[in-house]
Amino acid sequence: ATDKRPNVLFIITDQHRADHVGFMGNNIVQTPHLDALAQRGTAFESAWVSNPVCMPNRSTLMTGRMPSNHGVITNDRSLEWGANTYVRRFRAEGYRTGLLGKSHLQNGVSRLTSQDSTLEAAMSDPWPAGWNELEFAEHYLAQGRLDNKLDWPDDFYGFDTTELSLNHGASVEGHHYQWAIERCAQHE
Repeated sequence: ATDKRPNVLFIITDQHRADHVGFMGNNIVQTPHLDALAQRGTAFESAWVSNPVCMPNRSTLMTGRMPSNHGVITNDRSLEWGANTYVRRFRAEGYRTGLLGKSHLQNGVSRLTSQDSTLEAAMSDPWPAGWNELEFAEHYLAQGRLDNKLDWPDDFYGFDTTELSLNHGASVEGHHYQWAIERCAQHE
């Protein structure tokens, strides 16, 4: 039997105003592929963010909870490893899940926004050491190229496949495009 469940593609752009795409009324910037996706899908034309800072808002999108509930209230903390995300719900229902591009659910890029403290921690961390260091750029950069040598978990906030760009996408180097081409070829 053919699976009748819909495919779900969730696209998030960073620091990108809605009026910078054709389907939202921009007559100068040409975005034909995004325009076509918007025509076939759902574009939220009147939406508000939970927090003007990117990591708290992205964590809200992933969990459906406000920053005061999921704990990411600024860019200096990671979304807890065990957070219940919509991606985990999709995966539990048998969907294949993948994250392609920027995640920034962990404080890897922004970890220097707060001062280190020598005081005893305010609470214990039940997760294994290093759980919130997966997005640290230093783990991937070798001779100026993206080179992932980490043992990647099989569940990154619910994603069974993860291909990260780092430093706000500056280190993509084309590998995401190649990843997408390879995955599409496998399912033709």
